[in-house]
Amino acid sequence: MNTKRCFYFCVLWLLGAATVGWTQLFTTTFEAYTSVGIMEADNVTPLKGNSQRGDLVQLLWVGPDGEIAEPDSFGNPTADDSLLGVTHIGYGYPFNPDEGLFAAVFRHELLRTGSKVYVRAWNDSVAEKAAYGNSLPYVINSDFDSHDFGLDFLEDNAWRMHGGSFEPVELALFTAMDEAGVVLLRWSTYSETDNLGFYLYRATARDSGRLRITDQLIDGAVNSQTLHTYYFRDRQVEANQKYFYWLADVSASGVERLHGPISLITQTRPEAFALQQNFPNPFNPTTSIIYTVKEAGPVRVQIFNIMGQLVRTLVNASQSAGRYDVLWDGRDMNNQPVPSGTYLCMMEAGNYRTFIKMTMAK
Repeated sequence: MNTKRCFYFCVLWLLGAATVGWTQLFTTTFEAYTSVGIMEADNVTPLKGNSQRGDLVQLLWVGPDGEIAEPDSFGNPTADDSLLGVTHIGYGYPFNPDEGLFAAVFRHELLRTGSKVYVRAWNDSVAEKAAYGNSLPYVINSDFDSHDFGLDFLEDNAWRMHGGSFEPVELALFTAMDEAGVVLLRWSTYSETDNLGFYLYRATARDSGRLRITDQLIDGAVNSQTLHTYYFRDRQVEANQKYFYWLADVSASGVERLHGPISLITQTRPEAFALQQNFPNPFNPTTSIIYTVKEAGPVRVQIFNIMGQLVRTLVNASQSAGRYDVLWDGRDMNNQPVPSGTYLCMMEAGNYRTFIKMTMAK
């Protein structure tokens, strides 16, 4: 503890003794401070403050589960975490308040030997819509203890500001698609900051317990400002069942942040290839063509006139097993309306080939 900070701490300690009495002070007293300034998300600009007011600092208990829980949108602790006290950047450092430093003495009934606590700092004097960062947890060793939370910035998994206007992972999309027996999960990110990777969770109800379905962390881009797309196939699903999915990004400090949920109802795996009669039929000018793919592979759906001449190719791609619906707008490959008459729709998939007759009636 440097001399200047020691002086401030002694003053704070004596004031506390006069307020609450010597017995309580020695049994429930903890000093939290920083010798290294807490930085903004850019890891360059320190948080700001002065002797009366500054960026908010909270001391919290992790609760019985022993894990740090992220705050709600108003900055309140969630899960079983508890707020033990607040201070602000610059408190205890009147001569250098804008260097991301603070030193404060806390007293609370939950502050006892063995309690695991952490500091949450915000880049504003109020928590709502502000960015924040969580320190590493610290276990109190005695009835009168102190800890330098600023040293966490020197660790490999140093805490960093996130949330608010700063998002460690800026998600572009998160979707789930049924592939008849398999659920394809896809997500893309606009940017990633200190992102180690992702976990995926599944549940059969929004409010039920989530099951992690990824055995290992799906590697992220760590730090990137370009679009990245990721895929995962969940093969442990049942037909005709509704599932909810969550995506969790994992920061360099080990904090998970959930996105979702998204949901879908799985389908029964098709037993055969099939091409259904279009609807409506006769049609003018648009009709729907439904077909079923038994197994993954190349699929073609094409329109021919009664002379056997190709009019339009609607599908020419590799597709997974499942049920598909494609629209024909009554136009040829040159985007010109076709005349009234009879047309053939042919479907090819592997060794399977079939066709149906359709009537355009203007």
